[in-house]
Amino acid sequence: MHQAFAVASLGIATFAGMDVVMKGLALELGAYNAIFWRSTFTIVLAGILYWWRSTSWPSLTVVKLHALRGLIVSIMAFLFFWGLKYLPVAEAIG
Repeated sequence: MHQAFAVASLGIATFAGMDVVMKGLALELGAYNAIFWRSTFTIVLAGILYWWRSTSWPSLTVVKLHALRGLIVSIMAFLFFWGLKYLPVAEAIG
């Protein structure tokens, strides 16, 4: 029970930290550039991991589906980070 709570808390903290970092990047670089560099880093990292672990490429149909999924996720992420740019970050009141 305590381990599940710790994992959930770590997940929440990770997402909150990512929101703050991406808000700062979106304000500094713009939402488009922030998502471009985030996506570029992710593509390179995923490509290296796939190349290292796999022996063959998936079928063209699978590649097309993943490309479509990647496009949709990139659009969703851009809109999310664009929204973060304009929303204030929550502050703790103590």
